[in-house]
Amino acid sequence: MSFFVNEYVVFNQDTTVDQAPATAYSVDYKLTLHSVDLNTVFPLTFQQNSIDVNAVDVTLNRSPASNAAMVALVAAAKNTWALASNAAGVVSSGITAGVTLPLATRLLEVVALRVFGHAAARAAFRNDTAFQTSVDEQLPNKIYNALNNKRNDLFGAYVNDDRIKNEDDMNNSINMNLANFNMQFIVSITGSIKSDEDNSVITTGGLHNGYEAHGGVSTMTGGVYNIPVLVELKTSASS
Repeated sequence: MSFFVNEYVVFNQDTTVDQAPATAYSVDYKLTLHSVDLNTVFPLTFQQNSIDVNAVDVTLNRSPASNAAMVALVAAAKNTWALASNAAGVVSSGITAGVTLPLATRLLEVVALRVFGHAAARAAFRNDTAFQTSVDEQLPNKIYNALNNKRNDLFGAYVNDDRIKNEDDMNNSINMNLANFNMQFIVSITGSIKSDEDNSVITTGGLHNGYEAHGGVSTMTGGVYNIPVLVELKTSASS
């Protein structure tokens, strides 16, 4: 089953370009990573509350092992993040499908698509290394925090999926089994387009709000963008 973490993971990072961007495409995107061991990445436990028997304590038990697993998901170049669009008629020029890339690179491709209309144009960002470093350093904690805030909702989905066993003694801490579970987060990339010459914000009518459908006409002022990307972690090896 799938669980949508209904809390935005906001990533703030400005991008610096050599010149004003061309017309962009206003779309929503989804990034999917298969064969994820969610039990290692998100070690969750539940236990009956010691005071209120009708309450359950759900805990996200971060550890060196889980932190390392999350860092590997986000930063490792060994992962093949599949990119797809959520709207018909979407332009995805330059997306390098089926290759191993870090999540930061895929996110930068999405920004380049929105700004320049071509994913390969991420090379035009002068601070692309800083962008990727920021993703690697910030995103793991932001994802953990988002899930931790919604851990009780996750437990509700866990119960509805009939994963509580008769032999479970809830007086003791019990590990949640996230096998065959999928996790979905919305990573909202926000920032400003700045020129290389004087680091001033470029104002352009070629940028569209990320929440609009393809072909939307509303523009962003001051070169500010807000691009929502659905990041999906799947335990299955394929869709």
